Amino acid sequence: MSEVLQIVNALPQKEREDDQAYYNKMTARALFKRGGANAWLSQFDNAIDDLNEAMKFKDIFSDVERANMEADIGIIKRRKESQEIKV
Repeated sequence: MSEVLQIVNALPQKEREDDQAYYNKMTARALFKRGGANAWLSQFDNAIDDLNEAMKFKDIFSDVERANMEADIGIIKRRKESQEIKV
């Protein structure tokens, strides 16, 4: 888990509740960035999981950004299938 996610998850529940929108934004962005990094490293399942988890934060990303993430997930799935065929 990325450092940002570890820090956010380690915060006391009361502190997170006081500024939940801020921590949701940090978590969503961290998941999005980690998903991209995992895709780059050919860790396709982790990338898909992270991007799907990031998309659950509907109030953080615009409709266009979520549509782009869905398209990226499709590309990642095709890359994964292509790599599996080669092996």
